[in-house]
Amino acid sequence: MVEKVALALFGALVGWLLSWHRYRVAENANLISDHISDMERFAEALRVHWTTSFKTLDESQHRSEIAKIRSLHTSISSFYGEAGSRLSTIRLREYQVAQLRLFKIGLGGEFETVHRDIAEDTAIETQVLAWEIIQSLRSARREQYGLRSIIYSFWASFFDKKAISVGKIYR
Repeated sequence: MVEKVALALFGALVGWLLSWHRYRVAENANLISDHISDMERFAEALRVHWTTSFKTLDESQHRSEIAKIRSLHTSISSFYGEAGSRLSTIRLREYQVAQLRLFKIGLGGEFETVHRDIAEDTAIETQVLAWEIIQSLRSARREQYGLRSIIYSFWASFFDKKAISVGKIYR
């Protein structure tokens, strides 16, 4: 009788842990997928911006394009705070470096110069960087399903409150 109760409790605990992990994986994977979509829109907006000559266009059209890109930049930047608790340490470092490079190149230089010409090199470089970020995020999304992720996520959620508060989940 005691064995059956212990087995039932053990089964319930395992079921609860798997259910909890499935919820966490789905939440993380959805957040990463949303960020990938935001990154794709941002990269496309940068491509259009840097491959368009604003010499003959009205200044208001150029300002409108800049405002669009800045608003997309804001949505992308919001993931930056979440990345610490969603990505592994290695992926987080890769993501941070690539994202800062993308912002520096894509929003730097003659980004707001009103009557500038096409900048093909900048357009290509921003696309390559965005692609690297997207591929890294896709790998991070797949990593959410691993056994290692279950262990670290469980540990961080229940035992390492300090790690969660500063965004340092050790993976």
